[in-house]
Amino acid sequence: MKHGLKILLLFTLFLAQEQFGPNKAEAQVTSEQHADPSYYLIDSLNLSSFADEDKALLDSMLTIYHETEQDSTKIISINILAENLMHESWLDYNDLVNVLLTEQLNQGGLNAEETLLYKRLMAGTLNNFGFSHFNHGNVSEALKYFQQSLAIQNEINDLDGMASSLGNIGRIYDSQGNIAQALECYHQSLKIGEQTGDKYGIANCLISLGRLYNTQGEVEKAEQYFHKSLKLQEKIGDKRGAAQSLANLGFLHQNRNEITEARAYYERGLNLHEEIGNQKGVVYGLGHLATCDLMRGDTAKALEYYIKSLALSKEIGFKTGIAFSLENIGFVHFTQGEIEVAERHARQSMEISQELGYPKNIMKAASLLSKILKKQGRYKSALEHYELFITMRDSLKNEETQKATIRQQTKYEFEKALLVKEQEEKESMRIAADIRERRDNLQYSVVLIILVILGTALLVMGRFSIPIQIAEGLIFFSFLIFFEFLLVLTDPYIDFWSSGAPGLKLMFNALIAGIIFPLHSFFESKLKRTLVGEENER
Repeated sequence: MKHGLKILLLFTLFLAQEQFGPNKAEAQVTSEQHADPSYYLIDSLNLSSFADEDKALLDSMLTIYHETEQDSTKIISINILAENLMHESWLDYNDLVNVLLTEQLNQGGLNAEETLLYKRLMAGTLNNFGFSHFNHGNVSEALKYFQQSLAIQNEINDLDGMASSLGNIGRIYDSQGNIAQALECYHQSLKIGEQTGDKYGIANCLISLGRLYNTQGEVEKAEQYFHKSLKLQEKIGDKRGAAQSLANLGFLHQNRNEITEARAYYERGLNLHEEIGNQKGVVYGLGHLATCDLMRGDTAKALEYYIKSLALSKEIGFKTGIAFSLENIGFVHFTQGEIEVAERHARQSMEISQELGYPKNIMKAASLLSKILKKQGRYKSALEHYELFITMRDSLKNEETQKATIRQQTKYEFEKALLVKEQEEKESMRIAADIRERRDNLQYSVVLIILVILGTALLVMGRFSIPIQIAEGLIFFSFLIFFEFLLVLTDPYIDFWSSGAPGLKLMFNALIAGIIFPLHSFFESKLKRTLVGEENER
């Protein structure tokens, strides 16, 4: 329902419920099924309107809320309701989370871990407010909340949250025809997603970019993005996203007048929307099938789908869907010569579209009204609406926005190439370091083995009487190798301590030699007695 936080403590909280004992929520309901606000925390909550799954979640989280004494656990339990309830009361619980978080952050005395958690949750509640305003057509309010959420996510370096907020802000700019800023947001979001490996976020960005490029007339690039997103969504099991990619691919085929292929994509997408209960997706899915039927000349079937789409949009309060359906219904009536009915639907669509401030919706309503008014002989008004259509069309597609598209795409590809090159260089350096480390370890091992062999050889040769010159040579050679080994072993540390200054390095080397010299003298006298015997030494 919402692009919210993934609360890591959810499983812990459900486990905690088992410790709190049996469910206490059922006792808090009156005979009219209105919930006790002291327990359910919000007023006028009618439990009979909840689905069984939502009831179970509600009861579980409220049991935890009332039993725990920890503020953080209370807030997380309510936040889970705000993030996961399909019932409209999710927004009331989101309000409550916002109030609780504000109180905690304002009172101070929090440790670093608590502050980070509360700020992350606060960013999520702001994102949810933006989501709600966007769905109800309050675009300026939605943008404000998304930007506030992004500011907090930047502060705490929440990369996943930043990517989500940038995508939401990009969609608003896109719907307003602000292509340059929309592209900037989409590419930033995509870049973060690739850095963090967020495949879900990457797929959403690919869809948004595909739609934007299609608007700019770059159809081949748009189709590439849609196929990439669909492949990724099917891989990760994102049915909602896959349905959106299928709908966009269907639209591309529709524009090529490939109706059979378009309808096949639309039907696959609609089936997925119905399977997951995405009613807004169903609104558009019905409209897409209607358009295909209309293009094939079956106006009765097309009108049936559009009317279903309108009824569902009104049922769920989806203003964008209402404007979409009204314009399409008006167009069908216009093609059938029912001009007054067509004008009524077109004007209703225009009124809602202007309230929303979406150029694409305004453009379509203005185009239809221009045709209707021209048919009625009201040429002045028809011209005004045609000019409005041109203005909205040009705001979505003009030379400057096309240049912005090219600049942003080039910038993204360049930055992506740099990132890949940087990662390859880091990997090469890591491999080279591993090779050096293995080589050095092997050489150290060989030197140690040689020293052990020499030491053992010296001890064994003590059983035999050998000339003093050979004994001194073996002893000197052994200590020379030992001295060189110590120099190699301590060289990195000496470099660090001396900062590479030759004088200091020489002093450290002399110190090592000074430490070895007494050992050399001691072992030389002992070993010489062993190797040459007391008589030869005298």
